[in-house]
Amino acid sequence: MVMNQRNSEIKRDMDYGQPVMILTTPDADMKQNIDCTLGSLKLALRRRRLPVSKFGQISIRYKRYSGASTEFAKILSGQTASQLYIFEFTDCWIICRCEDIKYCLSQQQFKVVKNHDNETEAAYIDLKDLSHLAISKKK
Repeated sequence: MVMNQRNSEIKRDMDYGQPVMILTTPDADMKQNIDCTLGSLKLALRRRRLPVSKFGQISIRYKRYSGASTEFAKILSGQTASQLYIFEFTDCWIICRCEDIKYCLSQQQFKVVKNHDNETEAAYIDLKDLSHLAISKKK
């Protein structure tokens, strides 16, 4: 949503100082890994169709066989503008800092796994390797 196209209710709330989550453009997502903003906080959101308790890991796209840029490359190169990553698993929400993910990637604290789509690979990072982590269990 472009800021000058906000409806009057959102504009009123933002003028009053209430944080409003705004989805970003596909361009911001593709180039900077920003899925939405909450006030000035830039967020990347990822949904996983399994419980984190099964493996105890988060994952980011490591490689596309097409050659297209991935989260891995964007994070390591500094292109990522998101400050936080939020992962929704079937059993909980996990919030971690992008800089902690970058640290794990730069220190090669991850395992690469070929995805079931046979077109991509993912880098899996153990939760224990992330310095700052918040986990909120779903009921």
